[in-house]
Amino acid sequence: DILQFLNDQGLSVSGGDIHTAGDMGGNPAAKARIMRSYIDQYDPEEVYFYDDNSGNIDAVADLCKDYYPHVKIRTFQASPNGSVSIARECF
Repeated sequence: DILQFLNDQGLSVSGGDIHTAGDMGGNPAAKARIMRSYIDQYDPEEVYFYDDNSGNIDAVADLCKDYYPHVKIRTFQASPNGSVSIARECF
């Protein structure tokens, strides 16, 4: 479902390049910790983060202050109707 969603957004992504942070019970700090561990483990150049919760988006976007410019982070707000918009980014 995630791969199809990204393809529908015009992104060509390999399924092996998708990592989910899971349901963190509405705790933005926990989701940011998971994303920090992914960044530390995989050392990506770019991170694209999609979420429907603005608190999660803000928490992950705040990682920019620790990782930019080595890691570029772009966050997207997903709405219930399936539309997506760029929320915050450090690119």
